[in-house]
Amino acid sequence: MSSRSRTEKPGNIRQGRSSDVSSTSRAKNPGNSHSVDAEYPVRKKLSHFIPPWINHESYFFITICGNPRGHNQFCVSETAQCVLDSAAYYHEQGRWNCRLMLLMPDHIHGIIAFPRAIGLRSIMGAWKRYLSKTTVVQWQSGFFDHRLRDRFQIEEKTSYILNNPVRAGLCKHPEDWPYKYHPCGKRD
Repeated sequence: MSSRSRTEKPGNIRQGRSSDVSSTSRAKNPGNSHSVDAEYPVRKKLSHFIPPWINHESYFFITICGNPRGHNQFCVSETAQCVLDSAAYYHEQGRWNCRLMLLMPDHIHGIIAFPRAIGLRSIMGAWKRYLSKTTVVQWQSGFFDHRLRDRFQIEEKTSYILNNPVRAGLCKHPEDWPYKYHPCGKRD
């Protein structure tokens, strides 16, 4: 057995993409009684900075996770209503342009455009802090964002998000899922 196969999980390190991993950490393998110290990549934190060459109307696919994963924090009536009301408030006040936000039990997906002057990270941080104070939601640090480059990517991610509860077996049809804010409505 090679030293790589004993110390690294396959697929954890991408060949030729050193920018994906900022350092490694040593950890014991918890599922193995004969634990071997292993190095696992530690991803660097992204700045979520929107460069000046990005159109200020660009939408981002956002995923925000609750902590711990697997625990239903968001699909509880009072919490869900507060999260969706705050998303609508941010939209109506022009803090962001929310095309879609959908709550799953342990995470949230959104398609949102952000004003470049304030920034994606600042707005998301303020929104998460507000919800931490007004609900029992506990967040994982940070969030995932991916810029959607054209209307085809927006349509693809919209379909993905709307069908997420169906894939998870939480409802039979996307329109049956109550935990969403979709100001664009049936256009999508």
